[in-house]
Amino acid sequence: SSDLSLLLKLEVVEAQDLCLATLEGWERLDYAKGRKDAGSRYFKRGKYEAALERYSLAAEMLGHIDDIKDSSLNLQAKEVRGLCELNAAAVLLKMEKWREAEAVCDSLL
Repeated sequence: SSDLSLLLKLEVVEAQDLCLATLEGWERLDYAKGRKDAGSRYFKRGKYEAALERYSLAAEMLGHIDDIKDSSLNLQAKEVRGLCELNAAAVLLKMEKWREAEAVCDSLL
């Protein structure tokens, strides 16, 4: 078998600071969905620490959703937060962190 390597050179063309505290509710929801999706990709690859970080961030970002006045977006935010918390519990089980997984599940009941 041959040992192949790939060198990738990136140039940053534009960077944008993102201040999560100043995001509108719908922007937080979109950002949280992206973190949830990233967490799922990490989970599928067995990268549990990275998955847990993404799920936890997404759930935390949607911890306060009173500013999301649109009822369908508010419902989506609740669903995404719940899914992230359940996914975080699944990650903790994979990591054999039984007590932490139990605590997450208890908080959802």
